[in-house]
Amino acid sequence: MKWLKKNEDKKGQFLFGDYIYEYALILLLFAFVSPIFGIFIVKVLKLGDAFADLGVYGDFLGGSTLPFLTIVTIAFVYKTFKLQKEQLKTQKEEMRMTRETLEEQNKTARMQRFENSFFKHLEEIRSDKEINFGDQITKISMGDVLYGSLTSYKKAMIAYQDEYSSHFAIPDQSEYQYFFGNYESLADASLSKSGFYDKRVYSFALKINRVFDIINQYRSSMEESEVEFYLDYLSAEIDFSTWSLVLLQNCIMTQRTQIINELKLDNWIHPSLDAGLSELDIHYISYIVHGDPFYSYEQ
Repeated sequence: MKWLKKNEDKKGQFLFGDYIYEYALILLLFAFVSPIFGIFIVKVLKLGDAFADLGVYGDFLGGSTLPFLTIVTIAFVYKTFKLQKEQLKTQKEEMRMTRETLEEQNKTARMQRFENSFFKHLEEIRSDKEINFGDQITKISMGDVLYGSLTSYKKAMIAYQDEYSSHFAIPDQSEYQYFFGNYESLADASLSKSGFYDKRVYSFALKINRVFDIINQYRSSMEESEVEFYLDYLSAEIDFSTWSLVLLQNCIMTQRTQIINELKLDNWIHPSLDAGLSELDIHYISYIVHGDPFYSYEQ
């Protein structure tokens, strides 16, 4: 019979709930047949004396049908519970899929907003890369200007180093705060002498910072490789000396060190490059961002 077969869809396991209606039908049949069978025994076969010790016949009638009816009731309650459990499981799965779909749609919408902002600001950076100073007719590359600023900055720092030579050796850890505090003041003064804070040059640097802010704002919606891709895209638009000066200036503005750390911008600098910062500058940035002047950068 069908209700005695194993459930082949569930790895051969016999599940009572899958055939509960067949069991219920049989038990109901027993419930109706049982009192008739009792009457037949008592009235037709005249075997009533055999049940004298069972009490009144009504007790026998109730006792003979109640177990079957109870089992049927329990079976239907179990079936109802199982159906509700399956429905709840289905609803949870549908909710999970709906939530994942909404999250994907939100991520797509956020990435569209990010790319619109990113490329809009990138276009502004491109438009400012070639500039005119004063009455000059020939356009000057902003990269050349910032390279000149970096060169001037390094010369100013060397001049300070000659003047305060005893203060340019990295001290013990207990004196880091004092040493790098003084170094920061000298770096800021050297930047001022370099022309970095010229209105148009500094405006260009602020636009780069704005792109950093946009990438960091949407970073939670991107994989790490995507963040690196957009930083690579930005770095292709600006030269290394520009990146170095902007990073140094962000460290001097200590409230921006969190962005440097989160985007790992300091991994892009290296003192061995001609257009890069000095080794002491690298130690200073490492101390400001990581609290360790000898922090090992990814190569």
